[in-house]
Amino acid sequence: MSAQKTELLLATLLVRAGQVVSTDQLGREIWGDEPPRKTMAAMHVHVSQLRKLLGGGRARFRPGRVQIARVSAASRGR
Repeated sequence: MSAQKTELLLATLLVRAGQVVSTDQLGREIWGDEPPRKTMAAMHVHVSQLRKLLGGGRARFRPGRVQIARVSAASRGR
């Protein structure tokens, strides 16, 4: 997995902060016209890497969209 793709994911989410961004839209931003065969699996990997980069958080995948929420250390029980 490419760090550049994770950066594109972050940039896309930041530019569209407060908006619902579909997984189709994210896929087009990250891979353009050549998505991987297992797009959702790749998306899960990049979201996981982004969560690690941001120091935690929660990601929810629903049909057609991704939601990432920052979770405080207190709410994680740390």
